[in-house]
Amino acid sequence: MYPKAPSSESVAGKGAREIDDVMVQDPYCEAYFPKRRAVHLNFEGQDLQFCSTRCKDEFLAAQLEKKDQ
Repeated sequence: MYPKAPSSESVAGKGAREIDDVMVQDPYCEAYFPKRRAVHLNFEGQDLQFCSTRCKDEFLAAQLEKKDQ
């Protein structure tokens, strides 16, 4: 849909191929955060990334609660 950016463009002083991180969204609180800081969880075959251990733990508690109903 959009034209491909040339690889020589820079973003924040880095070449487009040098950007080492992307923003991802926490599946529980829906906050965006750098992927390199993610707390990972493999849940039912999916690799989930959370912004904190608190969100990961609350996500797991919510899943257990759903199964108990």
